[in-house]
Amino acid sequence: MRKLQRNVRGNNVIPLILQDSIDRETLQSFVDMRSEKGKPITQRGLDMLIRKLCRLEQQGHCPNLLLERSIINGDKGWSDVYPDESTKKQSSFVAEHSSRDWANVSFIDKHTDKAWRNGL
Repeated sequence: MRKLQRNVRGNNVIPLILQDSIDRETLQSFVDMRSEKGKPITQRGLDMLIRKLCRLEQQGHCPNLLLERSIINGDKGWSDVYPDESTKKQSSFVAEHSSRDWANVSFIDKHTDKAWRNGL
């Protein structure tokens, strides 16, 4: 059963348990922005938005950046989240350079010049 928390500023119920990557305050700010624009989000719309954010996160986008961009551009008519290259998560050096091939290379091969090592 899903625990729910009543939103004191509106009629929407924000899930008490959210995915760790979605900031509750940022999501609340998005809901408030929609209400201030005269386009309050329905409960079903909120549930669908959370699922969409989770799906976009699996595609490499940051859910909080998506929400923040929509809040910032709310005066331009934005009422949804729109992914693009600026909302992609920055890939870490470790993720880019970790592979099975790299893991199987010896310490000496990783940290020395092979020409120098062969000259020994």
